[in-house]
Amino acid sequence: MIPLLIPPGVAAGPTKNTPSGAWSEVHMMRWADGRLCPMGGIEKLSGVTFASPCRAVHTWTTTAGVEWTAFLCERHVYVLDVAGVLSDISPTVPLVSPTTLGTGGWGRGKWGKGTWGTPRTGIDIKKALPDAYSLDNWGEDLLVQTSADQRLLRWSPATPSTVLTAVSGAPAGRQFVVTPERFVMMFGIASDPRAFGWCDQEVITDWNFASTTNKAGSYTVEPASPLVAAISTRDGVLLWTSKKLYLSRFVGLPAVYSLEEISDGTVPFSPGSVVTSGGAVLWASEGGFWRFDGGGVAPLACPIWAWIAEDIDIGAARERAVMCRVDTRGEVWWFFPQMGQTENTRAAIYSVREGWWSQA
Repeated sequence: MIPLLIPPGVAAGPTKNTPSGAWSEVHMMRWADGRLCPMGGIEKLSGVTFASPCRAVHTWTTTAGVEWTAFLCERHVYVLDVAGVLSDISPTVPLVSPTTLGTGGWGRGKWGKGTWGTPRTGIDIKKALPDAYSLDNWGEDLLVQTSADQRLLRWSPATPSTVLTAVSGAPAGRQFVVTPERFVMMFGIASDPRAFGWCDQEVITDWNFASTTNKAGSYTVEPASPLVAAISTRDGVLLWTSKKLYLSRFVGLPAVYSLEEISDGTVPFSPGSVVTSGGAVLWASEGGFWRFDGGGVAPLACPIWAWIAEDIDIGAARERAVMCRVDTRGEVWWFFPQMGQTENTRAAIYSVREGWWSQA
């Protein structure tokens, strides 16, 4: 008897008959120390019903050591406390509804997908900018923003019976990040998709960019191109336009933040298709997976890319695809919709700890 020494991870070729010497297709399987094993059970959050589809989740801990989880939906916001009580903290003036996923034109998608002569489901691939959903904490307070609504909203766990209220003085924008230096940086401000700016340090209500007595400031990205995604990292704030990747670093007065071009292309599928893990930034784009660790951008080899490219609905992915970490396993999961679907139905799984890829 000769043992089959199949290496960890999936290598999906262009066809199922392509020899690879590795696992060619699995479902909900992972490897632990090189051993194949099932993903295990999935726990459902019972007794929780949202009035609109959930698009982002954020967990944080207050200064008193109390953990909260926030759920940002298309038109509602909820928080869950440690006792399992779900509260609706949606603002009194309701969130503006996002763009409705429409239909693609004739000929969209791969040959043979769908019925001849009928429009394809999913959003039009030529849509200018995908919807963005931002959640983070400012100290122990929760900050919320959606690109459809544009308001920067705030809620404090110190007064849990209250609802989200607009931050006084904050401009309208698409999305935001909170930096380690205690700035809120907002993108797509003043109805200009190329512009971004930040509040005064530790003063979330001061957005006076013209003042010479504060640290608030702004940039307009050139060459002109709309800002698609952004994430705060240990090296600074990474921001993608539809053409390029930039890094904004804290440099102190007088400029406060710098802006430098890092690479061309490599634009994430969606604002949610970016995550930090192990000190690096990982993201998924139409050109594959990428990694930034402070030194530069490098492709992240993905042996299941043929499986993704064959089945993904690129138009819907620009609105729905999302990436998240599973810290207990050292994994990153990227969820995306199959061709003809308008919600995420597949997942590509990457083990940052061990380097293998899997499917779900």
